[in-house]
Amino acid sequence: MEERPNRGKPLVLRVEISTEDGGEPALDTIGDELRTLLGRAADAPRPAPEGEPPLVPAIDEARLDQRSRRLAASERDLTERNRELDRREHELERLAAERETDIELREDAVERRESELAELEQRLGRKERELVHYVADVQDELLRREAFWHGPGGSIRH
Repeated sequence: MEERPNRGKPLVLRVEISTEDGGEPALDTIGDELRTLLGRAADAPRPAPEGEPPLVPAIDEARLDQRSRRLAASERDLTERNRELDRREHELERLAAERETDIELREDAVERRESELAELEQRLGRKERELVHYVADVQDELLRREAFWHGPGGSIRH
């Protein structure tokens, strides 16, 4: 094939698509294959025509610098956010540990009070039994004395 210079004229790419058996291909496969081919073509380096300076990439240096600065700023922002999240996480862990300790101390105090209360209830029960016994003894003694003073006929002795 003979090479003809196409200076100033747009290039046209014509593609015929068919399956190996001659049938109609599925549209989604055609789109995927076309994207793959176009992606490879865009990534492939293109030699400059003879006598012309090499082609400048689609993204010039100023845009690359701008993107680089934005990327660095985004990276700094994400690093700062990460530090802030770490700080907050540590603060939450500290607060959770404080609350856990506080809860444990309160539970210990409640258990101690329950134990003291149970001991006091036992002591109160013993005192009540002692009092009932004492009252019964006093009543028996009063009845005995009353019976002594009144004698067998119910009259008071002098």
